[in-house]
Amino acid sequence: MFPPDEEDEWKSVDKQKSGEPVLSQCCCCICNCATKATEGVTCCCVVPIKCGITTIGVFTIFLAAIGISAQFFLMLNDQVKWWYCLVNILLLIPQYIAASFFIVWFGKDSIQSRGNLGCACIMVVCSQALIAAWVIIYFVWIYEGDTVYYGWGTTQEGYIKYAKKYYIFRELAWAVIICTLFSYFICISGRYATALKEPKEKDEQKRWQKEKESRKRAQEDLDKAAKDEKYGSMRKYIENVNKKDKKQAAKAKKKAEKDAAIAKGEIDSEDD
Repeated sequence: MFPPDEEDEWKSVDKQKSGEPVLSQCCCCICNCATKATEGVTCCCVVPIKCGITTIGVFTIFLAAIGISAQFFLMLNDQVKWWYCLVNILLLIPQYIAASFFIVWFGKDSIQSRGNLGCACIMVVCSQALIAAWVIIYFVWIYEGDTVYYGWGTTQEGYIKYAKKYYIFRELAWAVIICTLFSYFICISGRYATALKEPKEKDEQKRWQKEKESRKRAQEDLDKAAKDEKYGSMRKYIENVNKKDKKQAAKAKKKAEKDAAIAKGEIDSEDD
């Protein structure tokens, strides 16, 4: 039903080959904005693509922070219903998730984190489109009056006054700009993710599947042990596992020594 994990079929490019960084002279310093795999791939036809992705990430985080801050302050506006801002905050949730995807990518540039960047841009487009639709619904059919008072923390005389039609036009224009930009950013994110991955060989895929299954079983065992009162704590569980491993290793060593002695004829195979 769901597509397979990208790490099941793809791997990051080898750093010794196409993943080697390419240094370039900037106005005042030496920049590391590309690798051999991304050399010549640009954002907006000018900026190196990694620099462009970084800029997109910063802009996305800034957009999410400004959006939620503005809605919380707008709740102080006595001319707008408080639940209008609440709905806006809920519609901004995809932007918060998109910002978190970029934060994860800032922390670790991997196949999975790069693959999520395109999804993050899609979330921003969807969120902004829903907010624009909600603005139309609220100010056309719910809001009373022909003037929109924008502001907070002051009397009505201190608010910025907009004609309703102009305010709706302004909000829709902003939504169109953001949706257009992030539609282009979807393509940029996809190009960046594609440039830094290569298909795994069948042997590598098999090893990766075994490793995933091993990690899954280990996590299930740890979760089971954490819930088991017999162990009391994870430390006791680890100590018990280590004791079992030591006993098994001692038995294996003793058996190996006995087999070696039998092979040399030092003891009879029927002796204990």
